[in-house]
Amino acid sequence: MSKKLRITLFIDEDSMPELYRELANIPPRARAVRCRHLAMVGLVALKGDLPLDREPRQENSPTTKPEEEDARRARIQKVANKLLFGD
Repeated sequence: MSKKLRITLFIDEDSMPELYRELANIPPRARAVRCRHLAMVGLVALKGDLPLDREPRQENSPTTKPEEEDARRARIQKVANKLLFGD
């Protein structure tokens, strides 16, 4: 059996208006899924990277070209948008 955490979460309209508006019109079960997706996007943002490449990324690689870095950032943004907006 896998481990699970039960979290009861209250989103206050006054303290977090953007998040409240985002979640207010979503049905409860879908709201829970949306919160999990937003939490994952937050974790990715805190870590500063997404594991999109098959090979491990080498930090500060001298061979990384600016256009490769731009392409990597575009892939990260695409994944984040998909998680955030379902696009």
